[in-house]
Amino acid sequence: MCSVLRDILAGYNLDDLSGLHDPSADPRGDIVTKMKDEVKGQLRKWGMQLLGGGIGNLTPPEGAVRQRIEHWQAHLRKEIEILEAEAEAEKLGMIERYRARAEKELIESISQVYDSLRDLDPERRQEVMAIRVLAAIEQSMTTSRAPTSAAQAAGQMVLGESDAASRNKRSSGE
Repeated sequence: MCSVLRDILAGYNLDDLSGLHDPSADPRGDIVTKMKDEVKGQLRKWGMQLLGGGIGNLTPPEGAVRQRIEHWQAHLRKEIEILEAEAEAEKLGMIERYRARAEKELIESISQVYDSLRDLDPERRQEVMAIRVLAAIEQSMTTSRAPTSAAQAAGQMVLGESDAASRNKRSSGE
């Protein structure tokens, strides 16, 4: 009869026997039913009747518990590494998107500055363009859109002076 129980238990894995996947599941009822059915058949051959049967709590051997814990740890470490890698990939993607947006804004800003300097003489245009490019770079590196940096203020001053000088040249006929 021990072989009957051994054969039935062999059909289960340790996680199922211990209720790992579903703590509310108790396989003991199914095991007892299968065991009773098998034993009843054998006892009838001898003219005997089974009146009852059952099994107690299932306690795995200590080595199996230790091995299961190590398996869980390895599995959880792997999941953690995957989640960390996904988070790192997302972070790098966000950084790249922000970098691309900043580059686009910088190019647009430089383009606008260049368009606004068309009326200046070439030497003055280079000077103003250099200052405005520095200001645009600094602006793209900050979250503020207000012209607060020294480079931006200098660029506005030079551009303002250049505009006035350009207007004076045009009005005097130069």
